[in-house]
Amino acid sequence: MASSELVVMSRQKGESGALAPIGTRAEIEAALALLNTAPDSPGSDTLHGPGFEMHFQTGQDPVLQILVSQTDESIFRSTIWEIAKRLHWKLVDPASDLAYEP
Repeated sequence: MASSELVVMSRQKGESGALAPIGTRAEIEAALALLNTAPDSPGSDTLHGPGFEMHFQTGQDPVLQILVSQTDESIFRSTIWEIAKRLHWKLVDPASDLAYEP
């Protein structure tokens, strides 16, 4: 994972080639809250975690994908890898189109 941005997606396949939902916004935020990741204010589309920010598409619920941006290079990869592993997410590098399933 060399990119400073990744896209979180579901490991499941959607119907007719569509993206499968990762989960509802409430489910995702509750799971991430246990992993030190939360918005600055209720209803914000950006969540802050150790070494990264997660950007949700405004109004999308259930959530189909999340853009993750690096804020601290020294911990970004290990932190987001562990979160993806725990939550069974697929990470896609938009620069190379490589997918990772920790």
